[in-house]
Amino acid sequence: MIRLQKVMADRGVASRRAAEEMITEGRVRVNGDLITTLGTRVLEDAHIEASGEPLSSMPLSDDELKSTDCVIIVTDHSEIDYKRVCSLAPLIVDTRNALNGELRSASKARVIRL
Repeated sequence: MIRLQKVMADRGVASRRAAEEMITEGRVRVNGDLITTLGTRVLEDAHIEASGEPLSSMPLSDDELKSTDCVIIVTDHSEIDYKRVCSLAPLIVDTRNALNGELRSASKARVIRL
């Protein structure tokens, strides 16, 4: 079992800190139950809703990255292979400064930092 805020961050909903705020504000349900306690552990595949919207994730396949018009990085995840993303995506908008100088300069993609 994994902490709820980590699962939310892994699914790309928000940073862990922002996920913690959502939890304490009473905006998160797991399998229909309202969760307001930080550190609550859930199964990785639990049904999670935030502000009434179901949260789900999908793997970043090579085909998905190649066929997309633009990748927008909204949360910096240590589990993401950004080198792979840079080599496959045509355009990347990096709102979190997740791509360091080496990745940006070696990228085949056009990278826009905000």
